[in-house]
Amino acid sequence: WPKKLSLSAGLAVVHALDPLTEVREIGHRAEKMAKVEGGRDALAIIVSPRSGSEIKAYGRWKDFPKLLDEIIELYRHNELSRGLAHELRELLERAPKDLDDVIADMASSIAKRKQKKAAAKLMERYQTRDEIERLFQAMLVARPFARAMNEAGEPGDEGVQP
Repeated sequence: WPKKLSLSAGLAVVHALDPLTEVREIGHRAEKMAKVEGGRDALAIIVSPRSGSEIKAYGRWKDFPKLLDEIIELYRHNELSRGLAHELRELLERAPKDLDDVIADMASSIAKRKQKKAAAKLMERYQTRDEIERLFQAMLVARPFARAMNEAGEPGDEGVQP
């Protein structure tokens, strides 16, 4: 082939009783997000809970699934605080753009305050506002997967319900 092939995919995580037309629409939006925001060759996930707002996350195939797996395992082994994602989101919402040069330090401080070594180590890899935003979105999307694995009794279910 003269062109390099790419694969973009969207995944909709919904309640079992949601109408199929709505589920398909959410799946199409997730696929479009993968292509547009993910820059092609990406995976996008939209979690649409029965109540509350949608949670969206996306990333390239080469690293996003690995990140989700890592976060899921941290949740399952109670090494990642449920509140960390919300605190990171709040930090990004409240911190003005002129603090972007220290935002990674602020995020790291929040993770350390949670007294979770794994969370602090995870935060070390994310230095910019955009990277931290994508991390907290991945944390929120990973939660229902970790909860489902725990409920199914998958190996490693000794952690608390995320």
